[in-house]
Amino acid sequence: MKKLRKLFVFALSLALLLPGIALNGAETQAASKTHKVKVSLSGTKTVRVKSGKRNVKKKTVMVKKGDKIYFSHTKNKKIRSVVYKSMNKKYVTITKKGKAAAKKAGTARIKITIKRNKGKALSTWVKIKVKGHTKPEDNTQNPSPAPDSDKPSNTPTEQPSDTPDVPTVPPTDKPLNNGKSLVLYFSRAGENYNVGVVEKGSTQLVAEMIAEETGADLFKLETVNAYPEDYMECVTVTREEKNENARPELKSVPANLAAYKNIYLSYPIWHADMPMALYTFLENNDLSGKTVLPFCTHAGSGLAGTVETIRTKCPKATVTEGFAIAGTTVQSSAESTKSSLSAWLAEVKPQEDESGFNLEKGTVVLNNGIEMPILGIGTYRLSDAQAENSVYWALRDGYRLIDTARIYGNEAGVGRGIKRAIGEGFVTREEIFVTTKMWTSDYGNGAAAIDASLSRLGLDYIDLMILHHSQPENDVKAYKAMEKAVKQGKLKFIGLSNYYTPKDFDRLVNAVTVVPALLQNETHPYHQSSKMKEHLKQYGTVMESWFPLGGRGNTQKLFNDKTIKKIAKAHNKTYAQVILRWHLQAGNIAIPGSSNEDHIKENFEIFDFELTKDEMKQMGNLDKDERFADY
Repeated sequence: MKKLRKLFVFALSLALLLPGIALNGAETQAASKTHKVKVSLSGTKTVRVKSGKRNVKKKTVMVKKGDKIYFSHTKNKKIRSVVYKSMNKKYVTITKKGKAAAKKAGTARIKITIKRNKGKALSTWVKIKVKGHTKPEDNTQNPSPAPDSDKPSNTPTEQPSDTPDVPTVPPTDKPLNNGKSLVLYFSRAGENYNVGVVEKGSTQLVAEMIAEETGADLFKLETVNAYPEDYMECVTVTREEKNENARPELKSVPANLAAYKNIYLSYPIWHADMPMALYTFLENNDLSGKTVLPFCTHAGSGLAGTVETIRTKCPKATVTEGFAIAGTTVQSSAESTKSSLSAWLAEVKPQEDESGFNLEKGTVVLNNGIEMPILGIGTYRLSDAQAENSVYWALRDGYRLIDTARIYGNEAGVGRGIKRAIGEGFVTREEIFVTTKMWTSDYGNGAAAIDASLSRLGLDYIDLMILHHSQPENDVKAYKAMEKAVKQGKLKFIGLSNYYTPKDFDRLVNAVTVVPALLQNETHPYHQSSKMKEHLKQYGTVMESWFPLGGRGNTQKLFNDKTIKKIAKAHNKTYAQVILRWHLQAGNIAIPGSSNEDHIKENFEIFDFELTKDEMKQMGNLDKDERFADY
């Protein structure tokens, strides 16, 4: 009988091999391959996984698209049955009995549940890495992303030195409130240790309390594959992730994460560490320049060294001392939790800088999370030819922000200046931020006005388009046309100009969908727009100054001011340079205009000095709420 069985296996193997052999005897690559994976129970609790005769390294099986993977388990009196489930069906599908098929390039986790005759079921995971149809020697087609730092340390949060897979995290499309601070939390409901079954996890409750007290936005980090509600099952899954140094895939992250200055990072302590999903987040997102304020819930371990881990993962962020509170306290006493939180919040110091300007880079992060240059060249009152030269000189000298408008009559010249600078290699289109404005007489047909500006500028898209003036009868219609153009890719950002009261600004904002990224108003030392800037904070809208030096006919009033003269002398700078530097430190984007090549260069040389706090205070005292223009 055994001989017959061997003969049958040999015949079957030969039949499977024949399709892969060409008529001339040369072997050709088979369309697919079959992999056999065997699961066994060692002792009473240890699950082992083998592929062929070898243990599966890190429980990862490497396959190609189209391959078959057959799971089976060794016979054992202790095992009643084994059930298989794919947690990423778009990559790998599997039947309950263990027949799997590789559908698409990517990584899938297969959950293997061993149901024993006695005792609770045991679970483990096997990762199936599916590669596309690439040549074995070609490693450039499927590069494996790795975290910035993965060296082991002597802290309790030590991670294996192997490079884990870091899944790409898609941004969420859901807009937030564009606030200065964000509470970003990871929490799990269901059965919790020493607490029982809860609808909201302890970490979520704390996160909501912090958001309420600080006015911060709130965002929940969630993994693509939800964790089991059963406590012991969750322990098994999370321990496997910890041991394998896994990086669970996240559903999404805030689309405008870059716009926040402060990130309250909230998480539970699992296995003396952060959940591995936090590693996924920290390794996929740049928190440079931000203040990170960690807090956790735990069952007796405190912060467990996680603050140092966060500092390692975010070397260019300021990471404050953390806050830890027992989950049982959170669930049983809201008053005690709030009291402890308030004490911690009083100690830590989130960023209070309202401008969000990065004076080293010369940029500001807009309320959609995208950077914009903070010093540019204005083209008001320049002829078409003058605009071309001014823009060309500005881009050559380091400017990256260009401001024009349909009513200026020089969009074509601006476009030529941009083309010249790009053609001579001074800059690329992607590095330039182009702003133009829609004139009031065009509000009735905004779509046509946008296309006309694109044509005159000779560009495929405009970085920022602004409504030039408030016009209640039809500015909402024009703004909605700009919103539509953003979706079409014709515009990247939209804003307003010459809206001087909170009531007028809110009138339009409340009637549209996209919050203006920027408001361009007359702003200078004698008219500092303080009330409007304070009002704009709630929207994350930035102030941009036209007439930053007072405008023609009024510039000398500012240049003759004793305070400005004194500060200029102290820094060995021109009056214009002091005023422009004040604008940037005060949180105003500035776009001084000039047709003079030397002045254009001079106006940009303001990043090598800084006004002191006292000098900024002196400049602030110059505010007379005095406008020089009447439009």
